[in-house]
Amino acid sequence: MKKIVFLSMLYVILFTSVFAADTEYNRATLAGLKGFAVWVHLDEDLENELSVDEINKIIELKLRSAGIIALSDFEWTYENIKKYADLHVKITAVGGFNSYAYHIIMGVTQFVNLERDSSKLLPATTWSTEVTGLVGINALNEINESVKALANIFLKAYLSANPK
Repeated sequence: MKKIVFLSMLYVILFTSVFAADTEYNRATLAGLKGFAVWVHLDEDLENELSVDEINKIIELKLRSAGIIALSDFEWTYENIKKYADLHVKITAVGGFNSYAYHIIMGVTQFVNLERDSSKLLPATTWSTEVTGLVGINALNEINESVKALANIFLKAYLSANPK
């Protein structure tokens, strides 16, 4: 039974799609943003294996090293929603057979107005990238390396939309 669940989850992780992408059109939505609040979510299976704080620090360090503002929870206010956005990371994984199949989505959520009713301000994912992998149960730190790789993809996209 555990084998069936593992293989089913692996299939779902490998063959699911995401709602935004790293395209020229999506990169243009990053133009003019001054910084990001970083949010990390781990699946329950990973909460004892990886650190949300460590992953958060990895991403915030990448942002700051590129001259991009990383907002603290206290700075994320209603007044800031036009200048800043969320950079969210969701890591899902399923373990079995001494390994973890994992899927990471990194995306930017901004508040946008509906064209038909500009009084409505709604959150929408405007840019994202993702990776799927398989790691040994003793090599979970490789997931952090995948997070770093996605952060580098994000920085390239952001800097292409915001040349210095």
